[in-house]
Amino acid sequence: MTHLNMGNIQLQLVQPLTEDHPLQEHLQEGGEGLHHLCFLGDDVKETLSALPTGVAARPGPSDDGPNGRKAALLDPTTTRVA
Repeated sequence: MTHLNMGNIQLQLVQPLTEDHPLQEHLQEGGEGLHHLCFLGDDVKETLSALPTGVAARPGPSDDGPNGRKAALLDPTTTRVA
């Protein structure tokens, strides 16, 4: 995994190196491509409380994100476009 600082964007490139890596299942189901997007905000809890109706975060506390930041993951079943 590597992070590329591109000014106002950071790109994270990930390639699982073992068969038991958590991303292997994602790759087998959907192939290579975009896994997720992250947006910078001042307060994770405040941002989650402002999500549109029907969009939900995955249960549990905010996670530790890269570079000492907090992160929350959205439930992908609530973000898909029909």
